[in-house]
Amino acid sequence: MAGTNLRVSAWRTVVFAVLGLFTTHGASQEDLSLPTGLTPPVEEVITACKSQRYVYPPAEKICVGTACPKLGANAPKIPLARGFKCNRKERIPQISVILFRPKNATYIQQVKTKIPAEWQPELIAFEDEDQSNPKALATHKAIISVLKSDYALYTNNFLGMLRPMNRLIKFADAEVVLVLPEKFHPSTLQRQWLVAAAAAMKFHPSLAMVGMQGADGSAGNGEMEFVHAVSLNHPLVIRRSAFVAAGLIDTSTSCPTWYEKERASWRKFCESLWGHGLSVAALDWEATSAAVEKARIPMELKNRAGGAGTCVIPTEEHVRGKEDCPHGPDIPVASVAVQYFNRRQNVARLGKLLKSMVGMAGADLMVNDDSQSEHSEWMSALSGAENVWLVHSPNIHEIRGYNKLGKLANSEIVAFMQDDDNTRELDWMARATQLFQHHQKMALLGGRAGRIDTGPKMEVKGKRPIPGYTPGPLWQNDGPKYGFKYTKLAKMSAKTGIPFDYVYKVNASPLVVRRSTFLRLGMYHPAMSCVGESGISFDFEYSVRMWKHGYRVGLYYAHFVDFTNSRSTGTWSSANATRKRMVTWRRNNLYLYYMYPNFHHRVGTKLPLDASKDTNEIVNLPCVGGKKLVENRCPLSGAGSTKHGSIFG
Repeated sequence: MAGTNLRVSAWRTVVFAVLGLFTTHGASQEDLSLPTGLTPPVEEVITACKSQRYVYPPAEKICVGTACPKLGANAPKIPLARGFKCNRKERIPQISVILFRPKNATYIQQVKTKIPAEWQPELIAFEDEDQSNPKALATHKAIISVLKSDYALYTNNFLGMLRPMNRLIKFADAEVVLVLPEKFHPSTLQRQWLVAAAAAMKFHPSLAMVGMQGADGSAGNGEMEFVHAVSLNHPLVIRRSAFVAAGLIDTSTSCPTWYEKERASWRKFCESLWGHGLSVAALDWEATSAAVEKARIPMELKNRAGGAGTCVIPTEEHVRGKEDCPHGPDIPVASVAVQYFNRRQNVARLGKLLKSMVGMAGADLMVNDDSQSEHSEWMSALSGAENVWLVHSPNIHEIRGYNKLGKLANSEIVAFMQDDDNTRELDWMARATQLFQHHQKMALLGGRAGRIDTGPKMEVKGKRPIPGYTPGPLWQNDGPKYGFKYTKLAKMSAKTGIPFDYVYKVNASPLVVRRSTFLRLGMYHPAMSCVGESGISFDFEYSVRMWKHGYRVGLYYAHFVDFTNSRSTGTWSSANATRKRMVTWRRNNLYLYYMYPNFHHRVGTKLPLDASKDTNEIVNLPCVGGKKLVENRCPLSGAGSTKHGSIFG
C-alpha cells in the first residue's frame, strides 16, 4: 500500500507540473474574494473557550481637523489634529503563506507565482536548521534576497512541525493561512485549487481547515469530502481565527523528532475541532467551486459537533526533557521581545543580557531584526538558550514589530525592549512577573519612567543643541514624573516589597504587558505611525487605553539605561530625522485628546491616584529613609505595621 501511495503521489506531481505549463489565469472570471471576519461558528468557540488569544483591531480611531469630536469646556485649549502622509502603503494581506524550511530562493519564487497577486500575500519562511555552517548562511542570504517585503523566522532548535505551526499561525496577519510543508514541491500547488479552497471557506462558515489530502487518503475525483483529519504532508488552507479560538494544537505529548507522536497530536486536534462544532475537509486538486457547494457533512461527523473540544493547551509537558525529545517549554514563564535595527555593536551584549536574566530559564527570547542584517551575529549571541526566535522583518519599525512579536509569544507576560537598552539588574523580568501576579488588574507595567497628568499647564520644550529640534508646545500635560532621571517612587507593592506605584502613563522601555489583554484590545495602535517610521507616544496611547478600558498601569524600576548614544542614531540621527520625530511627537499627543475625548487627561489621570490609595496593594516605602533595598526590594521580614495596618498581609 505504501508503494502504491508513493507511485500515485509521483504521478500527481507530474500531472501538476504539466497542468502548470498550460493553465491560463482567467482572473476576470474568478471570484478571488477571501473570508476576513469571524463566522458565527468561530464566535461560538470564542465564547465557549473564553478565548482572548484572537486579535481584535483597536476600537479607538484617529481623526483629522473638523472631523474630530468637540472637547468639553474643561478640556485644555489645543489645536485640531492634523493628518499625515505615509511614504509606504500599508499592506493588508488577505492570505498569509507559511513556508516550512525552504531550501533555496527559487522555491520561494515559484510559490509566489502560484498565489493570486490580488490577495497581497504575506510570506513567512521558517527555518530551524543549525545556522553556524557556511551552507546554511548562504541559503539564508539567498532567501532574504527574495523576502525583502516579507518575513523569515529562525529558531535555534529543531521543533518539528506542530510547535512552529502554532507560533506561525499566531504570527500571521491574514485570516486565511496557507501552510506548505517541508518536502512539498511547488509544482503540485495550482491556482485553481487555492481558489476552490477559498470558496470552501466562504461557503462553509464552520470550516476550520482544508487539506489537499485526508489523513487516510485523498478525496479524489475532483471532490471535496469532510474528513476526520487531513494530511500534514500536503498543503493546508487554514481559517486562522478558528485555530486560535480553539486553543491551537496541544503539543504536550508530541516530540519534534518523533513523527508518530506529532501525527497523533495532529489527529487529536482535528477531532477537537469537530468537538467544537467546526469542520475539516479534504479538497482534491481537481475540485471546483461546484464540488465545494455539493459537499455535505456526513452524519457520523455531524454527531461529533458539540463534543469534547479542548479549549486550553495543557501546560504540563509529558515528553519535555527526555534525551530523544529536546525542546524548550511550550508555555514559558515569560517572553521578551527586542526591536532591533542595524546596531551591530550591541548584538553580543544584548544576547548576553537576555540569556543572563534571573529566574527566566526557558523564557521566550524574540528579536525583530528590522534591518534584516545581523543574522549570524544574532544566532551566535543567542546560542545555548532554549526558546529563541529571530524574526527578519521588512523595516516595519517598533509598533508593528512589537505587535508581530506579541502575537508570536507563547507567554502571558511579555516584555518589549529596544536595541540600545541595558541593565545590570538581571532580576528585572522576574520582578515584573511577580508584580503582575500580585496586581491582577494591572495590564501594563513600565520599567523606566511614568507620569501623572495633574500639572497646572501644558508642557513646552525649550531650545536644545540638537540639529532639527524645534522648540514649542508638546501638547501634553506638564505633571509630576517618576522613575529614571525623575522623582523616586515613594511607595511599594505591599505583597512583594518591590518599589512600585500606579501612574497614568509610562515610557518605553521596557514595557511589560498581559498578552491576553494586549491582543484583545488591539495591541499597540498602528495609527501612531507610518510603516517603517517612528511611533513616539505609542506607549502613552496604550497607557491611556488601559485606564479607559478599566485596567491599571504601573511603574517599577527595571534600571534600564541607554547602552549607546541614542542621540546620534535612529530618530535623532539627522536634522531631518529629528524634525520628523518632533512633528510625530506633537501630532500623536494631540491625537490622544480626540481619541479619548473628555477622558484624557483630566478624568483619566484621577484613576491612578485612586488606585494608588488601595492599601491592599500599595503602601508607603519604608526603605526611603536610609534603609537600603535588598535585591531591589524593601525587606518584608521582621517589619511591623503602618498606619494602614499590616503591609504584609
